[in-house]
Amino acid sequence: MLNLLSAELSRLFKNKLFRFALVLVAGVGVFEIVMEYMDGKSMGTSTSLDASFFSFIFIVGVCTAVFTSMFIGTEYSDGTIRNKLVVGHRREQLYICAYVTSLCASAVMMALWFVVYFTLGLLLLGGPVLGAPQMLAFIGISILTIMAFDALYVLVSLLVPNKASAAVACMLLFFGLLIVAAVINGMLDAPEFVQDYSITANGVELMDPLPNPKYLSGMKREVYQFIYDFLPSGQAIQLMVAAVLHPIRMALCSLGIMAASVLGGVHVFKKKDIK
Repeated sequence: MLNLLSAELSRLFKNKLFRFALVLVAGVGVFEIVMEYMDGKSMGTSTSLDASFFSFIFIVGVCTAVFTSMFIGTEYSDGTIRNKLVVGHRREQLYICAYVTSLCASAVMMALWFVVYFTLGLLLLGGPVLGAPQMLAFIGISILTIMAFDALYVLVSLLVPNKASAAVACMLLFFGLLIVAAVINGMLDAPEFVQDYSITANGVELMDPLPNPKYLSGMKREVYQFIYDFLPSGQAIQLMVAAVLHPIRMALCSLGIMAASVLGGVHVFKKKDIK
């Protein structure tokens, strides 16, 4: 198992796509910091480190969607997975190694983002508005969110042998979840009352606020809020805007997604016909 994992990690750091992803992550980080700094200067407003810090969830999420699917897909196309099984490695070992490799790739990307933001970001933008305990808690939740995304990508990539199809499936999964979370976010942000107005001879007159029929309340709101907290994309949006209502629930949901994806993926992968 350790030899198998060591070989996977060695292959990881030699992978050109992984190196390109690191350059992309660093480049996007520098670009966002510089843009935040220039916007603050031009508008005469103060800037802070955490204004765009948590956007790394989206950047790393996209990069790992492509990398994981292509990395695992290459093993399928080259016959590496079949050869590993022939020499005696168990399927659950292959699955766990694939997941750990994906986690390591994400960890390096996140570490690089942190280095960029906590050096250049502190220099140009200043410290974060969030307190240290809250900042650390949000970082912890964001790491679990990325781990949940990785679990889903590995599940898709090991069940779809064609690497191009797997890459498309992972990207569709990421953006599909993001669209669903954005829609739910809009529904949850709908105001309870809407302002009505009328046009009279004296101009526009404001009327008494009216109940908003699109406002979610009661059990329906609780259900949508739970789905929003459960989805990794919903967690990413909440962390991005620093509006986390249920941090413990979000962390537990990410752990649940990881456990379900890995256990379910191993079960299905053990029955899959490897050609």
